[in-house]
Amino acid sequence: MKPIIACLLCTLSALVLAGLPGRAVGDSYSPEVLFTLAYGESLEQIGVVIPEPGEGPAEGPGSIAVGPDGSVYIADNMNRRLKRFDQQGQLLMATEPNVENLHYLTVDGRGNAYGLVGGGLGTLAKFSPEGEELWRMGVTAAIPEEIRRSYRGLLHGVFVGPEDTICVQITSEPRSLAVFTGDGEFVELVPGDACTPTGRIFALGSVPGQEFSRDVAVFDFAGREIASYRANSLAADPAMFTGVPHGLTWFMFDSDHLYTIALAKREHTIQLRGRRLHIYLDTVITRHDNAGNVAAYLRLPAAPFPYGRHETVDQQGNIYQLLYGENSVDVVKYLANTRVADISSLHALPSLSRGGARYIPLRMIAKYCNMDLKWNPDAKQVTLSSDIGGDNPRQVRLAAGDQGVILHYGRLWISMGAAHDKLGPVFKTDANQQIAYVERLSPKRVARLPR
Repeated sequence: MKPIIACLLCTLSALVLAGLPGRAVGDSYSPEVLFTLAYGESLEQIGVVIPEPGEGPAEGPGSIAVGPDGSVYIADNMNRRLKRFDQQGQLLMATEPNVENLHYLTVDGRGNAYGLVGGGLGTLAKFSPEGEELWRMGVTAAIPEEIRRSYRGLLHGVFVGPEDTICVQITSEPRSLAVFTGDGEFVELVPGDACTPTGRIFALGSVPGQEFSRDVAVFDFAGREIASYRANSLAADPAMFTGVPHGLTWFMFDSDHLYTIALAKREHTIQLRGRRLHIYLDTVITRHDNAGNVAAYLRLPAAPFPYGRHETVDQQGNIYQLLYGENSVDVVKYLANTRVADISSLHALPSLSRGGARYIPLRMIAKYCNMDLKWNPDAKQVTLSSDIGGDNPRQVRLAAGDQGVILHYGRLWISMGAAHDKLGPVFKTDANQQIAYVERLSPKRVARLPR
């Protein structure tokens, strides 16, 4: 009898999201598919455009944000609407189809949404939680002439400040924030790159020769310094940044924390509405605590569209992503601060939740439990062979649509229950019911399972 083979299985993101190397217990994220939206033109769908080769890039949603009640706002630019869904995917509102090119979406404490609209993204628009467009205004024109004379830059972000004020980032040097009330009245121009609802202003400075580091100064709106530190994203895990050509490219903020974003070169291929699209970038997200230390990190596939922000973070630190499939997009929530005990080896493609069940990639089970796997891409079927049992290896064929088997982002995933019944692994979970590791059953117990 062969000994039980123990294998570690991370509970992390669509590629890797984990605590720090060398820590027995790390802050992690656990992914959950909240809901799925089909591509199309109806109110309950999301628009995508896949042009013929040579006729331009594919295009899809321009931005995602999360409201204080957890509802998910999506800029459905192909259908010219802003839409709002609850976390079960029920449509709560859709604006009239007159919203052009909405980006940098953000939501205040009352559920009002703000974003830059129009061809040049120079206009700030406000929408109520019910979908009424409350106002639009030209940001530069709203700043008094004597103030804006020295600040001629592009608008590059929208953030919610204290008491539902709105900060619009202006990229001129020195970089600054134009602060407005919720009614669109100009308040002041302050140095910085972003603001938070807790009254913090973040100012980020580059570090010569260290493209993955930023000097961070945190102030209140009175200009008093709260914190100062250097955020080094490579402190997470240098291997996470393999293939990153240009350092950090973007930043997100929850109530108090900085998230740095980099784009890494790693090719993915997905079928999207009948066409095969190649994605050459991953998104690498690193969360920093208030001293600049790396608290958690994530590497996940980028969107097939070159424009828009397809990730966001809520005020509790949960990350949301639009993950694109052939005929639909998943809205995925990565739950913050899941404690996973005794994880020391981290691998790609974790578990995910869908419809109340937890699924694991078949490829992961095969790799870490000594099973041979053959993949038939045309039939979307795998054949798994186990050497447990001696001279008569057991074969199991599984395909998308089988009980407990789903196709997710081009790979087959199997539920914990179906994997136990058909393949024989035993799953160990932590206090939050996340999968910590997997053990193979002994040959005697495997023999008693239905074949």
